[in-house]
Amino acid sequence: RYIWDAIKIHLEKRGAFLDMFYGRNVIHEINRFSLKHRHDKSTLALYGHLTLAPWGSLNTTIEPFFFTKWDRHDRFSGERGGKGKLQLAYAGLHWAGKWHSLDWNHTWVGMWGHKGPDSVAAYAYHLEGGISFNTPVKSRVYLAYSYASGDKSPKDGRVKRFDGAFGSVDKAYGRMNLFKWSNLEDSEGGLEIWPIQTTHFKLEYHHFRLAQSKDGWSHNPSFYRDPTGRSGKEMGHELDVVIQWKVSRSQEIQAGYGHFWPGEFVKKLASPQQASWFFIQYQITLKKVL
Repeated sequence: RYIWDAIKIHLEKRGAFLDMFYGRNVIHEINRFSLKHRHDKSTLALYGHLTLAPWGSLNTTIEPFFFTKWDRHDRFSGERGGKGKLQLAYAGLHWAGKWHSLDWNHTWVGMWGHKGPDSVAAYAYHLEGGISFNTPVKSRVYLAYSYASGDKSPKDGRVKRFDGAFGSVDKAYGRMNLFKWSNLEDSEGGLEIWPIQTTHFKLEYHHFRLAQSKDGWSHNPSFYRDPTGRSGKEMGHELDVVIQWKVSRSQEIQAGYGHFWPGEFVKKLASPQQASWFFIQYQITLKKVL
């Protein structure tokens, strides 16, 4: 969800690498070249990658990372009034691997710093484990759980809501883009099937809850919020289906459908209506032959 003016340095040796970034995300002003006007947030980042195969069929990847996010303008309001600058630091680890038919994919992130006059301390994690089957049709069943801390005391001058960093919206929190990795509990289960080599079918189910009932819905936390906590934590359920068909080496068709059933919190503060979503895309990849 960010567009950058940035520089990246990539160091690699024997499959391990280290990426170093400096970037400033671009404000959308269509009549001005981005280098000539004020950007929004800036970042310095380190991202490492190390692949290990200690024995047999065990393969695992460890990716530690650290980055900062800051904005030197006094435009960030405090919970108890006043304004100030943004200065945040993030540190975490991504760990993925496979052993025989088992696989896993985990991420942990901590967040510290200041937002205006308020101190910040928050965290998030994603846990996923799956098992694959090769007969009679290749398939995979998986379970996942995503958590991002919320702020149960919105007026104490200490921000405990994880803000999603620079991450994507729909990678692990439902295809309909109704939730971000912020004040969230997402219990997920899914099934993947490859009926033939060129076709992939994925069915995924999500049960969404707030991490803290007194904090807001990440869709718009300042608007969809019950400071009393009486609207509960129940956000709703989402079911998504996505089909990918590789027509040829350079062409692919993908289609998907999602449906959302609102829970108690959404019904009270937003709408009791259910929501549906659909997409279809046709992708052509062009490769230049030298």
